[in-house]
Amino acid sequence: MVFSAVLDIDRVAEQTKTNLTLHRLPAGLTSPDNSPELQAIATSLSTAEPIRVQPINEQQVYGYTLLRDIDRQPLALLQLQRRRTLYQQALANSR
Repeated sequence: MVFSAVLDIDRVAEQTKTNLTLHRLPAGLTSPDNSPELQAIATSLSTAEPIRVQPINEQQVYGYTLLRDIDRQPLALLQLQRRRTLYQQALANSR
């Protein structure tokens, strides 16, 4: 028996008040269809390190994780964009 679920990215983003983007990986991690940046991020993720956090600037940070199919093959790369609130507070307190 196989079960499936629909991931409504827009609904999750609205409920969590985050900016989410789903990058599909239809031809695998290293497909030429993927940008070099996405390939590098996707291939850096593993079961031991399933999440990658990448500061963009002093205000924003991206978080990434792989979504896998039933055979544990990479299906999509989920990207989350958040404000760096704690970092900004620490900077303000250190001045």
